[in-house]
Amino acid sequence: MSSVKDITGIILAGGKSSRMGRDKGIVDLKGRAMIEHVIESAKAVTHNIIIIANNDNYNQFGFPVYSDLIPERGPIGGIVTGLHYSQTDRNLILSCDIPFVSVELLRKLAETKSEASIIAPETEEGTEPLCAIYRQSNATYLRERINQNRLSMRDALKAADCYTIKISVDDSHRASFININTPQELKQFNSITA
Repeated sequence: MSSVKDITGIILAGGKSSRMGRDKGIVDLKGRAMIEHVIESAKAVTHNIIIIANNDNYNQFGFPVYSDLIPERGPIGGIVTGLHYSQTDRNLILSCDIPFVSVELLRKLAETKSEASIIAPETEEGTEPLCAIYRQSNATYLRERINQNRLSMRDALKAADCYTIKISVDDSHRASFININTPQELKQFNSITA
């Protein structure tokens, strides 16, 4: 499938990375910055990509970089920022720390026909809010939750019009949700990942 023109890829890289000890989106994973692995997968769905980050180092990747409009609010603040700057109704939200995200899963999300405001994968651990399609209309809803200091994205999805795609334990897409948070995890994946 070629790039989908009506979707913006929004990659969230504004986290504090406190467990990593440095900005995890730009740490080296197999010779490339971690975010580059995510960008590569996102480009299978859209070349219209923006990065939400509070660090000028992300300008090196050649996509627009925007700082959080509402700082210190975690992923929900990043999503609101991304939706604010997006020019499309549908938006693929991705965290920068899921370098093994499957192109097939992203295409599945992008091609799912649903009028729901959010389309997200769901595992036995719950709905995955940082690998999902969000409609532009979510900006107001999520901003209200920020104003109420209700910052959990999983809770936000439970209260939203969310269509879920079930991902079973043995599904090949499971690796899509492996996120790398610590230097130990980074070292482990650098040594064993092909």
